[in-house]
Amino acid sequence: MARQAGIIKLTGSVGGVTFYMRKDGTYFARKTPGISKKTFKTSKNFEGSRRAGQEFGQASRVSSRLRRKILPLMFEMDKGYLPSRMTAHFQKVLRTDPTHGPGERKISFGNLDLMKGFRFGTEVLKDILGGVPHLHFDEFQKSYTVDFSEMGTTVAVPKAASHSQIRIAMVGLEEDGLAEFILLAENIPYLPVGIETDHLGKVEFHPEEKLHAGQLVFMILGIRFFQEVNGEMNALRESEAFGLEDCFLAS
Repeated sequence: MARQAGIIKLTGSVGGVTFYMRKDGTYFARKTPGISKKTFKTSKNFEGSRRAGQEFGQASRVSSRLRRKILPLMFEMDKGYLPSRMTAHFQKVLRTDPTHGPGERKISFGNLDLMKGFRFGTEVLKDILGGVPHLHFDEFQKSYTVDFSEMGTTVAVPKAASHSQIRIAMVGLEEDGLAEFILLAENIPYLPVGIETDHLGKVEFHPEEKLHAGQLVFMILGIRFFQEVNGEMNALRESEAFGLEDCFLAS
């Protein structure tokens, strides 16, 4: 953008440059945009771009809602461009929808297994834990179990850590609606370093009053390390990790 000088002031477009007057009476010149908004929205030449934009928007909205639900769990963890990474993952799921055409595809019709193992930060949860617990949803009982009974000792522990704590959340979202929920596993104890994670046993969720058909359900697992000083647990930023370990469509 450049300000016009001289006695004669111009308005209009010529040679790829638009001349115009601002509300304050000053005259400027700028490069003419390639296409107008109206052309982009109505021309058949941009139909593919419009469909791609619609699908990006769909993936971005679901990604944003999920992040808002779980970000308070992750404190100051290094998230490594989380918004763009998560949106890209949801786009991959959306493109596997075999039912709808481009521009109308839905995440809930796609292959949700592609979301499993997605990391919310720079650390990979299973590398720190040495694996992941067994996850199981009982369709008949509408209950979900996170079973640590076959887990061993955490394999990657910061030198300053004296304890760790596992954190688990179940998040439900309607893809095209406003209903959503989050359930947090409560009373999970701090585990002293060196104690096997199987001490946690089975952690169960009973979301039957919140689940309904067509809802996207995400199981989020994480770990955070602490240093005990004078009986107080001080959280460490090092090696904090969260992963999306299961994703399914409620029926």
